[in-house]
Amino acid sequence: MLSAYDAAVFAEENTDVAELTVEAPVVDQTAVDKQDVVEAKALAAENKTGEEATGNDADLGGSESYEEAVAKQNALQEAERQALTAETKRKNLERAEGYDFSIEANDGYVWDEEGTITGVTIGGETAPVVKEKPAAQKAPVNNEANRITMNLGSDPKSEMNFQWFTTDPNPDYKVYIYEEGNFDSVKAWTPEMTAYQGSYIQKTEDGHYIFAVTEPNDEDIPLEDKKIIGYFTDEVFSGDNLKWTDKGFEDYAVGLPYDPVAETAYTVNVTGLKPGTRYGYQISKEGFPAVVPIGSFTTAQAGNQPFKFVHYTDTQNAFSSDNARKEAAYSESTAKAILATMPDANFAFHTGDVVNEDYNDSEWVETLSALEGLTYHMPHAFGQVIMIMNIS
Repeated sequence: MLSAYDAAVFAEENTDVAELTVEAPVVDQTAVDKQDVVEAKALAAENKTGEEATGNDADLGGSESYEEAVAKQNALQEAERQALTAETKRKNLERAEGYDFSIEANDGYVWDEEGTITGVTIGGETAPVVKEKPAAQKAPVNNEANRITMNLGSDPKSEMNFQWFTTDPNPDYKVYIYEEGNFDSVKAWTPEMTAYQGSYIQKTEDGHYIFAVTEPNDEDIPLEDKKIIGYFTDEVFSGDNLKWTDKGFEDYAVGLPYDPVAETAYTVNVTGLKPGTRYGYQISKEGFPAVVPIGSFTTAQAGNQPFKFVHYTDTQNAFSSDNARKEAAYSESTAKAILATMPDANFAFHTGDVVNEDYNDSEWVETLSALEGLTYHMPHAFGQVIMIMNIS
């Protein structure tokens, strides 16, 4: 076995296996033959006794056979150390492959004795599954302009496009455009309004998302045709649960949507702008000026002039992480960093993914609200695009 010193060092470095006993060490092929080690130890003991008898205890170099024995004893200790390391690795692998560390122990349905699903474990945290759907808030209603975006027109020297949403249609909404510093130049633009079906995920009264557990292996079946066998919320899942924040619910459930929400989409194509000009704008239903955010942009220069742009990507906010680790906060941080680093950029490319599920307005609201500090002041081109640039 190891010396007391070596054992103490090993125990300090490997506290979880400090009491491990090696019953059958497996010596590495490079170690000395075990029989030679036994003989070396015996020879070392014999020589040591002889040295003590002749008073030559300090003269370790006086006997070649003694030096040889010490070397072999050191080799034995190294072999034992290697064997203990190998055994520790084996036991750790065995533990890692055991049930307590398995996917089954940390992820999956929880069943009772009657075969009923009573919980869902995701990333080691278990949400109880109940038969009755938790009481939900009413579907969201927002009649202030939201999800505002400003997009490049076909001719960025003279055009700019705007889009926003409200729940109910309101013909009083207009975009007011003016040359920055000159309110007398303001011009009102009337939007085109289009009926839109919003899709939002249900929330409980205290703000937790509701998920429907469906029959296993029916992930390709539309929700209306699925057999819902229970419900759970995101209340138990923490921000440290990386499986949950990586949309871990998708293996076991679906976010439960409200019935389609009737909303209104507004679009405006502003034309006739001056090249190389800084403009301010407001989107208002109360005339101009109004107590609403003021945005700004600069049109492209006439002719071939240098310009700056920002490229960023993959905000991909997933609604399911909002209460655990709000991904939209990272989008907001990115927007602030862009404005601090390149406040004079002419436009921005966001090449996706903007949100996790494009149909999910819960995600669009969170993401575009987080980015509005940037999107109010920098025209955007959204989408997954390939940029081919010839710089010479």
